[in-house]
Amino acid sequence: MQDENLQYFKEKLENLKSEVEGGIASLKERTKPVSPDVSLGRLTRQEAMQEQNMSLENLRQAEIRLKKINSALNRIHNKTFGECIDCGDDIAKERLEIMPENGLCIECASVKR
Repeated sequence: MQDENLQYFKEKLENLKSEVEGGIASLKERTKPVSPDVSLGRLTRQEAMQEQNMSLENLRQAEIRLKKINSALNRIHNKTFGECIDCGDDIAKERLEIMPENGLCIECASVKR
């Protein structure tokens, strides 16, 4: 990949990283345990616990995405960004535009499912 494209994707990934990190901070607040001494009705407590569980799953997904973003930034540094980490073929630029943290070409990604 050409240097100007690498710079473009580096900036895009750094912006995405900032957004995801902000989301993680917010999700960590929402995953704090529901205190038993807070006077909530039974249904309200169940709803709060259900929301907490959804936030925990969203947090897990955000942390996975952050790892992929950091991995993509490392690939930019190593000048291997845009190459599939499985087969070594080029990843379509359109695919990288949508999800720049993607490390797999469409063929390898479809096999992994």
